[in-house]
Amino acid sequence: MTLIFLSYRHTDTMSTSAEIASILREHFGQDRVFWDQGTLKYGQNYLEAIDQAIFNAAVMLVCIGPAWLLPENYQKLLSPDDVVLKEITLAQQRGIPIIPIFIDRNVPTPQELPPSLQFLNLQHGIILSSIGVRERLQTILDAVGAYLDDDEFQFRQFPAGACVTPPVIRIWADQFTMGSDERNNEQPKHTVKLSPFAIAKFPVTVGEYNLFLRANRNFSRPTTRTINWLQKSKHPVVNITWQEASLYASWLSFITSQPWRLLTEAEWEMAAGWDAHNHSARRYPWGENFISSKCNTAEGKINQPIEVGKNSNGASAFGVMDMAGNIWEWTASPYLPYPYQPPLHPEQISPSYVVRGGSWRHPSPDSRVTRRLGHSPSHFNNSLGFRLALNLNN
Repeated sequence: MTLIFLSYRHTDTMSTSAEIASILREHFGQDRVFWDQGTLKYGQNYLEAIDQAIFNAAVMLVCIGPAWLLPENYQKLLSPDDVVLKEITLAQQRGIPIIPIFIDRNVPTPQELPPSLQFLNLQHGIILSSIGVRERLQTILDAVGAYLDDDEFQFRQFPAGACVTPPVIRIWADQFTMGSDERNNEQPKHTVKLSPFAIAKFPVTVGEYNLFLRANRNFSRPTTRTINWLQKSKHPVVNITWQEASLYASWLSFITSQPWRLLTEAEWEMAAGWDAHNHSARRYPWGENFISSKCNTAEGKINQPIEVGKNSNGASAFGVMDMAGNIWEWTASPYLPYPYQPPLHPEQISPSYVVRGGSWRHPSPDSRVTRRLGHSPSHFNNSLGFRLALNLNN
């Protein structure tokens, strides 16, 4: 869930930030606003909670009142252990837009701010009175709404460059049943236990990949493999080799300082077909029976990829989209017989890697959750792309 993160100092703007949080929740929904007094549970680790909230944030509001820069609070902002400083620094590192709200005060000069926070003087912010918050209601909603109108993908500017970070869904540690009895290479069914991870809600799009190409102009663009929907930014990028997918993940990791990577095939299958609530495996992401309206396969006769997320009714139990049809997706797993084993030497290139998911060109049996094929890492075609994952701490 994309969040609006509200940062404030308890000894400065407690009551005004509470009113702002209330306004935001009325308009955008209770579960989309992180304000510690109304979000944290007793006994919850605060630093872990803010890290998770900022991980999912689309925008941060920083409440700066008359006491924010008083000597005792200024000294706190100089300490790396200060929670307010941690919040703002983490948002800045992750490229999250920061909107300062100046309450009962003017915009501080750069000289009034600690060196690491002088950028706040240049941020376009909101000035309001603590007794007139509701009078600036529309200004606040418009400022936040500008970052939530298209909250699936976030364009972010990091110190190392610009990129688009995809929305992710967290999959917590669990064990699941992998494989099926339908094909020899899907046998035997077996139990696999996974560590927590986050999976991109959608495959990597043309828009995301184009930023990678702009940043790496000497990198070979798939122009010789161009197909007429390649320029549509929300279509999944295709004609991508395994090496290119891996390079993209490495580049995104460098830009964001976050551990992006390709999914293992076990992670892919769990996210696509495991129903954690019922502790059961599904044949397709939505259930046991194939329904052509829930995906883009040969049965639909669309004859090309479609925008990611267009078949919203075809999501998996975890809410992951486009796991059946549209495009095949590269994984990090070498193509080997079952039972599944995590890659032992991921730095070594395998002669063949697993692809999953089926595509617009292929019939429904290929879009089953357990269907697996193997391709050379240099292979590409106009129905093959990829999806990313992130490591999560336990």
